Amino acid sequence: MKSALLILAAFVTCRFAIAQSDSAMVFTVSKLANDTSLIYTFAEKMPEYPGGDAELMRYIRSTMQYPQMEKDNHISGKVIIRFVIEKDGTVSNTTVTKSASPGIDREVMRVLKTLRFTPAIQQGKPVRVYYNLPMYIDFK
Repeated sequence: MKSALLILAAFVTCRFAIAQSDSAMVFTVSKLANDTSLIYTFAEKMPEYPGGDAELMRYIRSTMQYPQMEKDNHISGKVIIRFVIEKDGTVSNTTVTKSASPGIDREVMRVLKTLRFTPAIQQGKPVRVYYNLPMYIDFK
């Protein structure tokens, strides 16, 4: 009986801790660009690029101009960019979290700033949300 109560107590404690950590991860408060509005890490409806992920990658490939130094030296690699999709669907606060090369990073960030998403929705209203985009960039 004692062991059953201990297991139950451990289960309840773990569920409580998980529930607290889940709610803490729903959003973060940010003062990026002097804006104190919330930036969510997850929303009820996440932002989408018109046409979906395949169209997003097609647009990036067709718009990107491969940097000459990287082209001459056959430099390619994985890039991960983190950015905020604003309430109006525009992209802001781009940062590189994994770099392929400085030239490729700059070009990917330039292209991302031209994107327009459908915004994230939380409780029926558009909200700001973080978005991570991993890409493999290869000159062909």
